[in-house]
Amino acid sequence: GTALLDEGTRLACPNGACPKIAHHRIEKWISVLDVRDFGTGLIARLFETGRVRSISDLYTLTQPELASLDRMGDTSAAKVLRSLASRREVSLSEFVAGFDIDGIGETMVDKLAAAGYSTLDRLLSAGADDFASVPQFGDILAASLRSGLDALSAEMRHLVDSGVITIKPPVESGPLAGRSFCFTGELSGMKRPEAEALVKRLGGSVKSAVAKGLSYLVTNDPLSGSSKNEKARSLGVPILDEAGFLALAEGVPVGTASGSVESGGPEGKKGASGKKQMELDL
Repeated sequence: GTALLDEGTRLACPNGACPKIAHHRIEKWISVLDVRDFGTGLIARLFETGRVRSISDLYTLTQPELASLDRMGDTSAAKVLRSLASRREVSLSEFVAGFDIDGIGETMVDKLAAAGYSTLDRLLSAGADDFASVPQFGDILAASLRSGLDALSAEMRHLVDSGVITIKPPVESGPLAGRSFCFTGELSGMKRPEAEALVKRLGGSVKSAVAKGLSYLVTNDPLSGSSKNEKARSLGVPILDEAGFLALAEGVPVGTASGSVESGGPEGKKGASGKKQMELDL
């Protein structure tokens, strides 16, 4: 019964109690936390019966009731619950992104954390004006975040205060602490999301674009003339290949590990292509 909003590229329902929004939020939570074995079909069945209408409801499911569903049984039910229980300790970015606030994914939460909003309490106590001052947050996105937090804060606090979900403390140490990384192109040994997760786990931060202050650009083609490579060179940002990045993640200083790095800036250019690559020997 709520009038839709015409946002130009889509029609949006502004009613937070809309069943479709609640359903999608549960799917988003399962997706962001990468809970295996908990498929969209099972979510739909539980939602349609009214058994699961919120994220919190997921953690009240029991093996007998899941096993009683068609095509489930004890083995499948136990597998689903084990998978759900295995992801009870999550990062702040996963936690907030899992609540499906419009426009707020893990990358945007990471930006908030880097700006000082690195705990749930800090996020919940901040105002829209505070969020708007964070790079890449404008007034509209900041207002959307504040509105979403207002609507969902009770459930967020319930999950954390009851011990159902534990939010990992911000990483303040590690071999990549204080360093920022931007990835471009395909890596050969791991997928980009895996590399980004490794950076965060080791105390670093991930950037979506090359900008002043970036510590490293990581690519398997340091000699490429791509726009990100060229911008890194113009700003003097070192360009690492995958081997150099992995060595850095293991705590090996740049310049002493096997791999390659290209110096940024005009002094780092050489040859017809205007690029220079230095081999780093063990």
